[in-house]
Amino acid sequence: IFDQAMEGFVGVKYTPQSVSTQVVAGMNYRFKSLASMPPSDVVWEAIVEIYQPLNGSRPYVTGITRL
Repeated sequence: IFDQAMEGFVGVKYTPQSVSTQVVAGMNYRFKSLASMPPSDVVWEAIVEIYQPLNGSRPYVTGITRL
């Protein structure tokens, strides 16, 4: 889910560390992630929110929040 939703994103690299889910009319995912912007060694945490529709459509990012 994470890789599908993040496909095509450039710049900041997000690496998921943990996930929580919520069943709605589909599925909401909240990934606590480590973020970095190569080639810099600076790393920070972020929450990446992704929605997966019920009808089998592609998951997509609904929000990214730097912690």
